[in-house]
Amino acid sequence: MEPLGVNWGLFLINLALLCGWPTLSLVTLFAIKRKKLEGTRQSFWVLIVVAIPFLGSIASWIVQPTAEVE
Repeated sequence: MEPLGVNWGLFLINLALLCGWPTLSLVTLFAIKRKKLEGTRQSFWVLIVVAIPFLGSIASWIVQPTAEVE
């Protein structure tokens, strides 16, 4: 379909990012809510995910914040 001006590879990559980014952010926000973190730690992670959506979500899944046991 290149003669018609449609680059399907680029289109599919953009579509995957457009659908994947909000899904990843929402799943991350629900996971943060479920972990029962204290208010400041939860607010910090939510702020990171909202301010830097894709990298914040990936960072949250790598670090996996947990509630401190006292």
